Amino acid sequence: MPSSTPLTAQQRLYCELYVQGVDPIDIMRQIGSTASEAACSERARRWMLLPSVIQEIATQQALRQVQLAKSFVWEKTDMLKVLQRIATNEDERSKVRIDAISQASRMLGYDSPVKVDLEAGASLLAQIRGAQERREKLAESVIEPIEG
Repeated sequence: MPSSTPLTAQQRLYCELYVQGVDPIDIMRQIGSTASEAACSERARRWMLLPSVIQEIATQQALRQVQLAKSFVWEKTDMLKVLQRIATNEDERSKVRIDAISQASRMLGYDSPVKVDLEAGASLLAQIRGAQERREKLAESVIEPIEG
């Protein structure tokens, strides 16, 4: 991107408010413009074409995404525990409980086919059962029982 002029204090505030979702005309009013709505709209449009404003908005959007991601960190086990509470709550509607079970099953990979490495000379059915048992043990180790 070509070199651009530094942002003014008003342009920096415009970028901050724009990233927060404030309407451009309202931003112009907040930074002190007393011009008509059409003039505010035109000024906002011109600012949105400035390379320095475009870059600042992109930078602030990236920072905002990082901040949001940091403020909402959940481990997979935390999500599974919430789904387990919903699925085992008898006060919940049946559909909600089924949806929670379905989501947990997808997260644990139960909706994918069981993959089995076949061994020569062993029964196919026995190998499949063994794989299913290993999968169930793994699931039990992921979700600890929730104490009431």
